[in-house]
Amino acid sequence: MKTGNANNKSIAQRIEYFQAAWTIWQKHFWFGVGTGNWKVAYKNTYQQMGSDMDESQYADAHNQYLAWLVRFGFIGTVIILFLFFWPVLRVQLSQFPLFGAFIFILVVSNMGDSNLDTHVGGYFFLLFYCLFLTHREYLKPGALRRKSN
Repeated sequence: MKTGNANNKSIAQRIEYFQAAWTIWQKHFWFGVGTGNWKVAYKNTYQQMGSDMDESQYADAHNQYLAWLVRFGFIGTVIILFLFFWPVLRVQLSQFPLFGAFIFILVVSNMGDSNLDTHVGGYFFLLFYCLFLTHREYLKPGALRRKSN
């Protein structure tokens, strides 16, 4: 805030990232910019904003939900969230506290980074989401004790 230069300052950069993403989403509200154009859209937006950041510091929003809004727009983000939550509601996973903890960790961590855009984040999500969907009987309290007896 003192210098107006966000280079190599994590919080200041994240504010610039958020502003750029929000600007892009406002211009492409319904359908986003697409998966192949988001980097160009960010670069152009940083330049239009008059950002003093070095081009090597340009990045996406560091927020999974805002990244989806930029890439897929409102309609695409709603579809992604529906596809994410529909199986949960269909098999009634919301009644299991362990799954609730998993979803809470996922939702909160995706606010601070685009975790599902990385291999580690994507595999973490896929592994546990699929395990919870296919092995619900192990999620009930005391299920492992009953199986071993």
